[in-house]
Amino acid sequence: DALPISQIIATQQARSLLPSHQPPTFSGDVMSYPAFIAAFETLIETKVDICSELLYFLDQYTSGKAKELIKGCLQMKSGDSYKEARRLLKKHFSDPYKIASAYIAKLSNWPAVRPNDGTGLQEFSTALEQARNAMTGNACMTSTQLTFFASYGRSCRDIFAVNGRRE
Repeated sequence: DALPISQIIATQQARSLLPSHQPPTFSGDVMSYPAFIAAFETLIETKVDICSELLYFLDQYTSGKAKELIKGCLQMKSGDSYKEARRLLKKHFSDPYKIASAYIAKLSNWPAVRPNDGTGLQEFSTALEQARNAMTGNACMTSTQLTFFASYGRSCRDIFAVNGRRE
């Protein structure tokens, strides 16, 4: 069913009042890549049709290792330069094994949570939840590892409940 033109105009006006979204700048942290590329695709790629413009936006929203990786694509004369830049980023930063390893390293190197340190326990619980959510669907994670993240996160919540604290 078609919407009345007045409703379309009202919806567009309401959207124009919202603050504009921008993707985060991606520096090469494999744990940040999935969120970065999803934001870039949603906020930039869906609104720009010209590959050369997409390449410059990609350059604008990268820094560090990621920017260095795609720098050569800016010099390419072919129309495939954006596709090549995306291919390079995907090859270097979307490897499920690298992402899983980064989360495991982050959690393995987490400082010990001292007794009665509710804030420290909450931060560790949040890190576990982030890892579990990021690893759901990751082909490199075994069901045992996912179960560990899920159960350990629940254990942290249970500790908060026993101590009378909320998440």
